[in-house]
Amino acid sequence: MYSDPFFVHTNKMLILLQKTGHLISRTKTQSTALKGGYWNVLMRVQAPKVDVVVKQFRLDVVNSMFPNMPDAEAQALKFLTPLGLSPTFVDYLPDAEGGPVLIYQYVEGNQWQGDLEAVGQLFRKLHDAPVAEDFRMLNIEPVDILAQAKEALNSIPEDFPARVTLEACFPAAIDHPGLDRRSLIHTDTGPGNMIQKNSDLVLIDWQCPGLGDPVEDITCFISPGMQILYNSDPLPSESVEMVLESYDDSVVIDRFRKLRVYYHYRYLSYFAYRSFNLRDEKPDVADLYDLAFEAELKILKELSA
Repeated sequence: MYSDPFFVHTNKMLILLQKTGHLISRTKTQSTALKGGYWNVLMRVQAPKVDVVVKQFRLDVVNSMFPNMPDAEAQALKFLTPLGLSPTFVDYLPDAEGGPVLIYQYVEGNQWQGDLEAVGQLFRKLHDAPVAEDFRMLNIEPVDILAQAKEALNSIPEDFPARVTLEACFPAAIDHPGLDRRSLIHTDTGPGNMIQKNSDLVLIDWQCPGLGDPVEDITCFISPGMQILYNSDPLPSESVEMVLESYDDSVVIDRFRKLRVYYHYRYLSYFAYRSFNLRDEKPDVADLYDLAFEAELKILKELSA
């Protein structure tokens, strides 16, 4: 009898796949642990005519900036599957033992390798898609985005250096320039969540979507801190312009230039929050958040100059 956690989990998931009719009993399978987000357990299961990702969600995750929302991810994949912008939805088992389980087709391909034009086009397709689904409402007003940042800062000590730095450069809020309609927003569009499938990009890890301003997805991707967290180098300014050019929507681009500072500030507050809370448990990860903070702060200062 296996005692290794991976084998225990694998056995449980294979039994679940059999019970739900996605896998024939006694079929030879190959199971592989996947490196996914920070929160959930993902594995790839391969068998004749089967190649799926089985994602089991942890229910004890509390993260106001990037919440863990299994129902919303299943909903997003159902909506996006016909558009080819996400993995293909297979099934969702919200009452599975140990936490909700989402099953979707494995996306064969590589993590984003630098095609900036494809990123802009992916975002444009996503944000243009008319959404009739009931997703959560994201903050779009600068005052609300800053309030969310302040909430994160208030959860760490007043003398923590990153908090002191951010409170000294708190940006003044402007009114939102206006939004004709809200778009479906991924909210965590780092390069690690983009898979190159043939000539197209597909977005994975839809665990915290919402309805909001496309500026949020664009800013998240071009965020130097987010790039660092996904083990990529920050994008130079000319690369940012290439993403905007391929997005090809002057209204959104104009709004991006006016509003991006508020999202950068919110990411900074999140990096500070994570750095503080991981310092004792995972100092190496905390150090990575420190690097993300410094890179993001540089952009904030440039935009505020």
